[in-house]
Amino acid sequence: MIHLLWPTIRPHTMVKTLDLWMNRASNTSQIKTYIAVNNNDQKQQILNLLEQKHSLSKNEINVYVSGEIVGVTNASDYLTHLEELDGPDNDIIILSSDDMIAPNNWDKWIISNIKPPYEAIVVNDGYIRQDNITLPIMNMKCLKTLNRIIYHKSYKHSYSDTELYDTLKSMKILKDLWTSSPIFEHRNWANNKREADIVDRQIRNYVTSDAENWNKRKKLSLRDRLV
Repeated sequence: MIHLLWPTIRPHTMVKTLDLWMNRASNTSQIKTYIAVNNNDQKQQILNLLEQKHSLSKNEINVYVSGEIVGVTNASDYLTHLEELDGPDNDIIILSSDDMIAPNNWDKWIISNIKPPYEAIVVNDGYIRQDNITLPIMNMKCLKTLNRIIYHKSYKHSYSDTELYDTLKSMKILKDLWTSSPIFEHRNWANNKREADIVDRQIRNYVTSDAENWNKRKKLSLRDRLV
């Protein structure tokens, strides 16, 4: 089973992108989607849009209200701690976002590439190669080893992906497939793939504080980071 986690406050963009992911999957019956939004209005917008998308009507999609947030970390933490997010160790966890575009047969490729002793992978997002993970992909065993922390909620948004990369690399369970993976295109404003919107502008307000947080937390022991 693949558990697709998706924090968003962009209902229309989210549903459009999710539809693309599902259309490019080889077997949608093995995918469960968990969407987190800020409020009931956004939840209802997504439910209405999903109802209009006949291509998504047969998929298992759940929408939750995680509360008012800025950035990805608190919403992702909410999703990873859902009681219904459970399964065997080899189940796949993906933390996606509105501007990540999956390639054809992405599900089949991911399942075939997460193999012991590797429990998480780095994929090519079509941007500059950096020591971070913009699209977290791991198995259920890895998520539980991380104490269900993907992006630590001490961050608002930025540098949480850098900490995740460093943590998984330190645990020696990260398989770097940057040079061999299909491109999971990151259509980010920073690489000129789209215009910055109000969400991006909000996030930029916290870049400095997130960087300061990373500079402190990277000195912590691995054990202390997973708290």
